[in-house]
Amino acid sequence: MAYKIEYGCVNIKGGVRAANQDNFYVQGRFRAAQEKFNDISLFGTASSDENAIFAVYDGMGGEACGDVASLIAAQGTLNYDRLPGDGAQILGDLCRSLNAAVCDFSRKNGVGTMGSTAAILRFSPAGVHICNLGDSRIYRLQGGELMQLSLDHSAKDYYRKKAPLTQFLGIPTEEIAIMPYIVGETYVPGVCYLACSDGITDMLTNDEIAAVISAADSVKKAVLHLVSAALKRGGMDNITAILCRIVA
Repeated sequence: MAYKIEYGCVNIKGGVRAANQDNFYVQGRFRAAQEKFNDISLFGTASSDENAIFAVYDGMGGEACGDVASLIAAQGTLNYDRLPGDGAQILGDLCRSLNAAVCDFSRKNGVGTMGSTAAILRFSPAGVHICNLGDSRIYRLQGGELMQLSLDHSAKDYYRKKAPLTQFLGIPTEEIAIMPYIVGETYVPGVCYLACSDGITDMLTNDEIAAVISAADSVKKAVLHLVSAALKRGGMDNITAILCRIVA
């Protein structure tokens, strides 16, 4: 049985940052280099038969380097979108490929520190797969209850405001092997999946995220209201949110 996936994606600079280091991948679309200062919104549908990938990338390493790292990741996702095959294997291969691409750019350009988080959804005939590196999160909303599916890769027992990441795209393989967190799920009509950068999760609690999405009567309104709520809290970081709803 094929399922329809209704989606909405918003990628904006936020209310404080001078540049946007976030990027995304949706149906072959990402924020290109010439769109550096653009706010982008996308809405549409996909099918579970398409092996479609939806992803959020939050760049790190200063304005220029973070922007490049997330763009490299978004561009590289195109090569793995709509590929048939095992979802876990494809997402693992994707992460290793993106990691190598970011590391290669860093090495060739003498950049000491650059990288990107990854929060990836893949919809295939076999089911839904989620994958992440870093602290960009993926949630499932079902029956009004929000559950985090991704795993935060951040240092434990760290008492500063923001703990450093232990996994991300841009780690040289000679230092440490990347270990993307990957899980699979079956389709349940009516369930929503949210992939987002910390421009959402640092501004809103899980209960607030669930309330905003549940109150909206469409995916488009839900993702727009979610971003608006984060902006009203200050919009302290770049904001990227991708919301997908399963329809029988």
